[in-house]
Amino acid sequence: MFTQQSNSMIFRSPYPDISIPEQPLTEFVLQRAVELAQKLAFLSLNIQNPL
Repeated sequence: MFTQQSNSMIFRSPYPDISIPEQPLTEFVLQRAVELAQKLAFLSLNIQNPL
């Protein structure tokens, strides 16, 4: 029998709260896609298992 326990912790940041925009996530993430198209977005340094 499996029993799930809730061991949650609340972490508080020393930094101020951030604002979360009222827009879809994809719209927010891609809003600067054209401007940043030539920039590196992700680099995998795992040579044994490249992306």
